[in-house]
Amino acid sequence: MYARWTGAKWVSVPGPQPGSSSELLGVSVISRSLAWAVGDDFTAQENPFAARWNGTSWRQAPPFPPLRPPGFNSLLSGVAAVSGRDVWVAGTDLDSVAAHWTGSAWRLR
Repeated sequence: MYARWTGAKWVSVPGPQPGSSSELLGVSVISRSLAWAVGDDFTAQENPFAARWNGTSWRQAPPFPPLRPPGFNSLLSGVAAVSGRDVWVAGTDLDSVAAHWTGSAWRLR
């Protein structure tokens, strides 16, 4: 279940659903019309996902670069967004990983 505060009460909202089986692990809210969420998609193998809130709905962010060799689990567990063009995510694959969204592409750090 996903919810947002209206200023008076909590209301249910549709959340990011990258696959049929996924887990939300981190959210960073910039404004009413911009937020980021990260987590783990268990649909095929464990794959990281990132999604953006546009004020109306969640949309899958552009594909995240491969983090690990096939057969290894990876996930994104934290996100810190400064703006729509300055978003940092962290997680794990074979080791700790961090990446930066520049507004047009992910850059592994």
